[in-house]
Amino acid sequence: MKKIIYFVLAGLLLIPYSCQKFLTIEPTDEILTEDAINSVEDIQKTLVSCYDVLRNGNFFGGNMWTMSDLMADNTEKDFSDFGWDQISQRSMNLFNTVSRETWANGYYSIERSNYVLYLLDNSGVQDLTDAEKNRIEGECRFIRAISHFELVRFFALPYDETKTNDQPGIPLRLEPILNISIATTPIPRSSVETVYDTVINELQKAAVLLPDDNNGYATSWAAKAYLAKVYFQMNNFDSAYFYADDIIENGGFQLDSSVQDRFSIANSQEAVFELQTTGSGSNSASTLIGNYRQNNPSNPGFYVATSLMIQALNDDNDTRQAFYNTRYISGTSGNERTYCAKYDYDLMNVPVVHLTEILLIRAESAIDKSTPDLPSAIADLQTIRNRAYGVGNKLVPSNSSATDLRTIARFERRLELAFEGNRMHDLKRCKQSVRDLSWNSNRLVCQIPDIEQAGNPDIVLNPTGD
Repeated sequence: MKKIIYFVLAGLLLIPYSCQKFLTIEPTDEILTEDAINSVEDIQKTLVSCYDVLRNGNFFGGNMWTMSDLMADNTEKDFSDFGWDQISQRSMNLFNTVSRETWANGYYSIERSNYVLYLLDNSGVQDLTDAEKNRIEGECRFIRAISHFELVRFFALPYDETKTNDQPGIPLRLEPILNISIATTPIPRSSVETVYDTVINELQKAAVLLPDDNNGYATSWAAKAYLAKVYFQMNNFDSAYFYADDIIENGGFQLDSSVQDRFSIANSQEAVFELQTTGSGSNSASTLIGNYRQNNPSNPGFYVATSLMIQALNDDNDTRQAFYNTRYISGTSGNERTYCAKYDYDLMNVPVVHLTEILLIRAESAIDKSTPDLPSAIADLQTIRNRAYGVGNKLVPSNSSATDLRTIARFERRLELAFEGNRMHDLKRCKQSVRDLSWNSNRLVCQIPDIEQAGNPDIVLNPTGD
């Protein structure tokens, strides 16, 4: 077996970038097949390639986030493009170019992770310590878990805690593609329930295997943060609260003093997991910057939707207005437009999950968990407001009802997390209409793309229409 070159994997295992400060292994432009794996460093190089796909501009590096905000009500666009036009109009078909690339890169990251897991037991490397093996296994489980999670949120009808969730989810791919036979074996869609169960199981294992600090890679805290996100999406507030509370109380993270720090400062004190940028040739956020950056001579293609603009710019004391810039579309007169200013940087990390989001998850979960804790919700929401408005300037009433607090939590969540890829998923979770569509409309689900159907012709497609 060790002398077989796996051509199926060759295209998946290219490692095209170099890393400096955080990614301590510097990969080269080579194909690492099983017979080329001779050391711990070789396995680490292949692991680094998993992050390379994760941060691709069509996945966590940008377009996946922009899709969520454009399909919902945070973002609008002013250019013509087949794929983005369909997303804006919520009429995605199997040929949609944007969702196709999201699907492809999601499964690329999963396949690379599967292959690294295979190498841990089959490469013949002798000097791999138990600690190294646990860390690498944990990182792979984390990457393939969050990849499956994000894919199921876009390509399947939403999770509904009031039902059995036996609706088609996505194919679960948990084994490496080692030969043509495996590559051409059709994999059916697992149910949404099964996908969520698998994601949770993977993240729980990763949380145990990973260290608390990992030099810029995934950590135990990152796995716990995604467990909080997954349970929150399921409206499982007891479990979401449990993991969010653990991170806040024991993780050592601190809320940044400025609302802009998590974007302007790489690995700021509230960063739980970021995709690293080490230079102009390794800019994880380049697609986000390209989609939104507004302080360039040319206008970005995406801008702030009216409903968000009205909420975000309503109070001049809110320092989160720094996330926006209202200016003339052209020159020094004429029509104005409000643009997103979160990504006005040459280089930046992608802040995948951070303490602000975890605080908001704990706040809302405290309201609706089986034993509500309204004082805890009030305290967390006040922490968010104290930074946004200044201490004492925007108080959460101490006698607020659960209904009032829920409204405040969701309002603050929209303002804090705008353009970070959460909006459509939040509206679905809350069972609120998404513009003119019901939260569980078929039109809010991306169709299984043509590249999957070509190799998996019997795969069940998503329903169409409203």
